Amino acid sequence: MIPFRLWGWVCWSWWILFAIISLHFFFSSPVVKLLVSIALGLMILFCSTGAFLGIAMIFKPIRMRCPSCGKKSTIGGSKKTGMWLDCETCGAIKMRIRPLGPKFVPFDSD
Repeated sequence: MIPFRLWGWVCWSWWILFAIISLHFFFSSPVVKLLVSIALGLMILFCSTGAFLGIAMIFKPIRMRCPSCGKKSTIGGSKKTGMWLDCETCGAIKMRIRPLGPKFVPFDSD
């Protein structure tokens, strides 16, 4: 079971990986090729995991650990509200992806 906070950091990391992959168009040293290969592998892994979680959410609820109390809670999401976690003790927590990292806020606050 993946913690909700860790999944937030995985979702946040896409722009860094994309920037590393785009270095390939400007530089051709062996170090850049190695970095691009690693970043591309991580991007494929993260995208595959996200696709798997999205498909799995269709068939049954996915449970992740709450970032505040650590209890197993059900996650959900939509295009309008993004990804959220419904914790029994903390309430609904929404994940917002920001430039400096993910932020976890109560669902009704914006």
